[in-house]
Formats: sequence, structure tokens, C-alpha cells
Amino acid sequence: MSRLPAFFVVAGLCAAPGYAHHGPGTFELNKTVSFTGARLTKIELLNPHGWLYFETTEPDGKVMKHRCEMRSAHVLRRSGWSAELFKSGAKVDITASPDRADVASCYLQTIVFANGSRMD
Repeated sequence: MSRLPAFFVVAGLCAAPGYAHHGPGTFELNKTVSFTGARLTKIELLNPHGWLYFETTEPDGKVMKHRCEMRSAHVLRRSGWSAELFKSGAKVDITASPDRADVASCYLQTIVFANGSRMD
């Protein structure tokens, strides 16, 4: 094998893990789901992705646990987000992109707090 084809094979193999992580992933980014009156339970400002945990109550009274993936902690903090803004038990409205395989998981788009303030 000559050098040029070997280079492209090695470059492709090295790039594959990066694409897998930053590709469209399991979220349907062209669709949205809404959770009105969700109750926050926990936030994790982590890298490479933060997580927002919340519960909803279904019409039959059953409590459903959900989690939304978010941007990295660095990006969120630079945008003014902090754990103190997300009080456990607070009621919020959430708009997100659904996960293709897990109905309890999503990618956060917008959160609206009880006082009307919102974060995208």
C-alpha cells in the first residue's frame, strides 16, 4: 500500500470516534417534545455534557422520570447557567428533542421557569 492511501485509512479511523460522539447521535433534532409543569429533581453541570433531571405526572397519575442532555458545563457557565438557577422541586416547562430509543431521554432546547424567564 502506498503512503497516500494508507494516510487516508489511518485518518478515517482516527476521525470515526469524533464523528460518532458529535454526530446526530440518538436525538431527533428535527422534532420536539414538550413537558409542561415538569418538576426539577437534579442538575449535573458536567463535561462533555450536562444533564437536567425532572419528573412529570401522566394523566393517569403515574410519575415519569426524565433526563435531558445539555451542552458542556463550560459552555453553560459562560452563558450564565449555574446549578443555583435550578432549584430541586421547581416547576418548569421544557421543550426538547426526543431520543430515538429512550422515551425518558431528550436533548434540551428551551426551559421556561415559573417566573416566565427562559433559557435556550
